[in-house]
Amino acid sequence: MTNNSSNGNNPKSSISPWIFAVGAILLLVIGFLTYSNVGKSSEIDNKVAALQETENLRMELETEFNQAIADLEDMRTSNEELNTLIEDQKTELEEQRTKISGLISSKNKLKSVRTELDKMKTLAAEYVAQVESLQAENQTLTETNTQLGIEKTELTNNLQTQVMENTQLNEAKAMLTSEKTALSATNEKLNATVNLASVVKVQSFQIDGFKSKGNGKKAKKKSADAIDDLQVCFQTTANDVTKAGEITYYIRVITPTGETLANQDKGSGVTKNLKTGEEIPFTKSVVKGYNNQPSQMCMNWQPSKELASGQYQVEVYNKGHLAGKSSFELK
Repeated sequence: MTNNSSNGNNPKSSISPWIFAVGAILLLVIGFLTYSNVGKSSEIDNKVAALQETENLRMELETEFNQAIADLEDMRTSNEELNTLIEDQKTELEEQRTKISGLISSKNKLKSVRTELDKMKTLAAEYVAQVESLQAENQTLTETNTQLGIEKTELTNNLQTQVMENTQLNEAKAMLTSEKTALSATNEKLNATVNLASVVKVQSFQIDGFKSKGNGKKAKKKSADAIDDLQVCFQTTANDVTKAGEITYYIRVITPTGETLANQDKGSGVTKNLKTGEEIPFTKSVVKGYNNQPSQMCMNWQPSKELASGQYQVEVYNKGHLAGKSSFELK
């Protein structure tokens, strides 16, 4: 009996190993469940954190985008060129927003979201700075244009004043010119009157024809074909208007056919009749001193060819006017 009992018929001795085995299994199961729960809890925490980060990035994206759009909208003006630039910038920001939204939706690209979001912030700041710079330039241009407008108005007013002054000066000049012309005409008339009044008249003509005989002697002749020296003498009259000094007389001898006896080699030329404006050919001029007293003057003319018979005319001009005339006849 004693031996059978010691060989294992005791119930406690047969249950104990199973208890240990089950306990060990339970411990393993509990450990596995505990480890599994810890991993799942960590995974859940990571997912929650990722979702939170994604939401934060979405909110930050919308905040930054809306702020950038608002800043650009606040900078609108009546300048169409500037407003067009703002619209282009808004379009580019919208494209950047769409790109970032796509990155946020992709779990594996959340790291790139921050980079693109920062890029959008920088881009928005650059756009605002660009618009501000253009606004400043436009303001400067506006001020410059305003100043130029003021200066233009001043110049226009000055020009109008100058034109008015020039017009007045031209009118005054025209009036002075007219007065000067009238005065000149008056002076010309006065000078012509004085000149006419100062003409020394001539009278008492003595006209003779001579024939040289040799030894310096001459004989008077009446026949035209015998004359080789024609002498014209006349008496000057007294004229108190004429200043004392040398006076030139232009003597014109006109043939019976109306021609003027003339030869440039013997002193002939042309004078002007101031009364008619006609050019008058003369036979010979004579210069003599005048002292406001009557005196006699003579001219001798040696014809180049035989004179014709008939009635001759003699005219004497002084200071552009006819001073006296006479006639004579040759047979």
